[in-house]
Amino acid sequence: MLRIVLASVIAALAGCEGAGKTTAAPVAPLTVSRSPLALTDAEALATFDVTALQGLAATNKPDASGALSRNKPAYFSVRFQIGLSAPVSYGIVAADASALAEGVAALWYAYGYQQADGGFPVVPPPSLAAGFPPPSAGDIASGHAFFLSEVGRMLLLLDASATWRNASSLAAARMVVDSLRPAIARSLDWMLAREAVLLTSDAAAPNRLLFDAQALATVGRWLGRDDALSAARRFTDAALALQRTDGVFTEGGGHDSSYQAVALLRAIGTWLALPPDDALRTRLWDAIARGTEWQATRIGRDGAISLIGNTRVFPGGEQFLGEEKGIAWTDSVLSFWYVAALTDDPAWRSLGGRVAAHYR
Repeated sequence: MLRIVLASVIAALAGCEGAGKTTAAPVAPLTVSRSPLALTDAEALATFDVTALQGLAATNKPDASGALSRNKPAYFSVRFQIGLSAPVSYGIVAADASALAEGVAALWYAYGYQQADGGFPVVPPPSLAAGFPPPSAGDIASGHAFFLSEVGRMLLLLDASATWRNASSLAAARMVVDSLRPAIARSLDWMLAREAVLLTSDAAAPNRLLFDAQALATVGRWLGRDDALSAARRFTDAALALQRTDGVFTEGGGHDSSYQAVALLRAIGTWLALPPDDALRTRLWDAIARGTEWQATRIGRDGAISLIGNTRVFPGGEQFLGEEKGIAWTDSVLSFWYVAALTDDPAWRSLGGRVAAHYR
């Protein structure tokens, strides 16, 4: 039944970003085991519904040039390439070589715009350039981190894929990734050089700090860079300092059920990327567990995510590029599914399915 529901739900992802304006009575409290299983990201993904992963890949399908999202009309920013791990997530579970190649095409497209210093430009379209101030140094660095968080995750997933390693049809794609290793290292160096900028600009936004942490942890792990892993721990510590005892990652001085989901998904990605014996993982998992338990209290019996009391995402709330922000319901679904996989608790898989079913 879940497969049937998700096939229709996830296929409609692209058209539902403005959904989630309703509220509903919460379900009974759920708890997260404090003893997670020793799974990799790829092993956790293998427990997900493959039809759902296929739907996510379809909504993040690059065009012929490799561009995603707002980059399709013309290059805007690498932050809009952050969907590049979606086809790879599906591709490794379904052993679909063409999906893996799509992820590599999106990576190649982005690095075609890398500057000599390792960073990437921001080129707003004419329709926006006149009406919006230029991005700050912090905004540019955060966009870079958003992108690298997906790049690192994608590269680690590829390394775990037998299809990626062995398919003859992917020989050219493997050569592309190998050729990009120096460029990826330069982009990591660029980000490390702006650690102080990011810690300052993202200081009050735990979701951004966790994007930073995931970027550094995943790319650092792929490149074997201890300096990046050390920086990832510092960003993680900064994010954990912004979590209340009830599990809320404070945004705008209070709680926000949309940004809570974003923070949780990035915290899980960081936890998965840190070395298995890393001392930080125990504390980070406890934060994930408490944060997920709080997020569950925002889910109504009908699967709606409550916006009551949100500080950022609510009707009439924050905007991005002139459009009101929609609830990040897919982040809730995916974080619940990761917790289900990592604790072998089907209650969290069911809760994620309920949220997905509501927003179809």
